[in-house]
Amino acid sequence: MSGRLIILVASVAAQAFAGPPPADDPATLLANAKAARAEKAYPTAITLLERCLSLAPDDPDCLLALGSTYATRGSQEDSEKDNKKAAHFYERFLRAARPDDKRIRRVRDILGYDPDAPIIVLQQPPRPKPAAKPMAGERVTIAVGGTHRISVPSFERVDIAQPAIATVELESPGVLLVTALKVGNTTLTWSTQDHQTWAIPVSVKAK
Repeated sequence: MSGRLIILVASVAAQAFAGPPPADDPATLLANAKAARAEKAYPTAITLLERCLSLAPDDPDCLLALGSTYATRGSQEDSEKDNKKAAHFYERFLRAARPDDKRIRRVRDILGYDPDAPIIVLQQPPRPKPAAKPMAGERVTIAVGGTHRISVPSFERVDIAQPAIATVELESPGVLLVTALKVGNTTLTWSTQDHQTWAIPVSVKAK
């Protein structure tokens, strides 16, 4: 009995020395993840950041940190899988971040977007009957000065990578109007409230 008591006391003492478990909140998880990443403990950092996002799915700090962690490991280990995951979380960061977040420019540059392009946030009014989603692989080709209409079921944010080549505006509920400005290629993207992202290549040709 005394031996078991000694073991129990030792176990309690060890737990007391280790201190209480870390608080399970986004700020603490983010801080611990950054510390783990600094020590190159990438699996630990990723686990902590995924937990952070399970608590706060649209937290821009956790999204950016997770994208950066995958990018760092992907670069060091030449992992295409990690690089794709990094791009995914960078895209989510762009959708979640406030328009005045100074980190947006750097992330857009990393993803190959024009870092100086304005971020377009359009509020869509309610519509009674949603249009069908565009098929994957759709491509838009417009002559300079021309326009093209795209039907979308719903969206939260719209962006065009090279606004000097083409612009986008909300023409009517569920309809985006793309206007061609000069010859070149760009990409129109939009995200929905359920975190889906759609992208359509836009090619502008000479008249």
